[in-house]
Amino acid sequence: MGQTIPVKVKVGMLSHPMIEEHFIQSIELFAGDKSLGKVELNPKENTTAEAEFNVALSKGLKLRAIAYCNIHGMWESVRNI
Repeated sequence: MGQTIPVKVKVGMLSHPMIEEHFIQSIELFAGDKSLGKVELNPKENTTAEAEFNVALSKGLKLRAIAYCNIHGMWESVRNI
């Protein structure tokens, strides 16, 4: 393991809506299959669909973020470090 850095996960190229009719319910970050944390969101308390996690970097690390939209379901993104 290496240095710990903050990793911000944002949902959407343009910010995903965060209104009662359409919002991101949660964002979870994984290193491989290990969960690094999960953030629950709701439109009354969160104006943006994003979360920040502290990640200990290591060579060959694959980060996978999963977001759950109340309308569209699961969204996934993967980044290699």
